[in-house]
Amino acid sequence: MNHRKKSNCASAGFSLLEATIVIAIIVLLVGMAIPKFTQAISKYKLRAAADSAAWAMQSTRYQALMKGYTYELTINSTNNTYQVLSKPIGAGSFTNVGSAVPLTSTPVTVSATTTLTFSPNGSVAVVAGSQTITFTYLSQTETVTVTNYGSVTVTP
Repeated sequence: MNHRKKSNCASAGFSLLEATIVIAIIVLLVGMAIPKFTQAISKYKLRAAADSAAWAMQSTRYQALMKGYTYELTINSTNNTYQVLSKPIGAGSFTNVGSAVPLTSTPVTVSATTTLTFSPNGSVAVVAGSQTITFTYLSQTETVTVTNYGSVTVTP
């Protein structure tokens, strides 16, 4: 005797209509998420450029404090780079410390070329530009501000 059980289920799996509805829902959700991802990536790239400038300011100030002589930082708005220069005691002028460093590979707009001088006592003086630098990318902005005492802040 054969006692095999027979299934009463007429079909197994998903129908074409069910699969199409699920795919349509997924496409709709992905379509709604893409602008948010694009905005988040743009904000990340902008923040990276602003943070790079803030880090350059802080590290240049620390170098002036540590070495005991004047340093200068130039943020170039034309090619989105920064250059650190030093003026050791007894030197007549500033000389480059390394080469120019890119702020970012993204085409971020920098408000103006700015040159800051960092004294060995920790104070900061503006040689060119201003104490506030604005970075713009895809209609979003970040602002980097340095005080006369070397405090650096980044604000959206």
